[in-house]
Amino acid sequence: GFSMPQSWRSQTCLHFEVPTPPVEAPLVCLRSGPGEVDLVVPVSLAAPEYAPYERHLVSATVSGFDERPDHELAQAVQDEVVAWFPGRGVSEWQLLGVDRIEHAVYDQPPGYGRSLPSNTPGRDNLYLAGEVTTASSIQGAMESGDECARLIQEDLSGVAA
Repeated sequence: GFSMPQSWRSQTCLHFEVPTPPVEAPLVCLRSGPGEVDLVVPVSLAAPEYAPYERHLVSATVSGFDERPDHELAQAVQDEVVAWFPGRGVSEWQLLGVDRIEHAVYDQPPGYGRSLPSNTPGRDNLYLAGEVTTASSIQGAMESGDECARLIQEDLSGVAA
């Protein structure tokens, strides 16, 4: 058999409609010092169809399952990120919604990678894809899926891909 992660980390994601994106490119803006906001993403710069014409969608993520009322949490986020994006209209952001995700990513303490299962956990014709085989993230899940597809293709063709 193989072991699966048993402990998780929560995240709280806030979504805002904004007149002006905080940056001019589709970037993930990460906190570099003290604070509670982990990252801010101008989603509609990567996917314009996610926002109405001449408006933008911005998401901010806070670690943990934050139980403050939505309006209070949104204000705290805006108060913090206004220093990240001076002169970019952060005070005009309008909260669209808050997602509190109890099991957002599995816990990844130092050395966690040594205990993760591989894409081929030792059973014939069994393949495992997902963030559980790599870093707990969307990127990790995509990379694991690509690797799993490559392994299946290799096994079916009998030739290393």
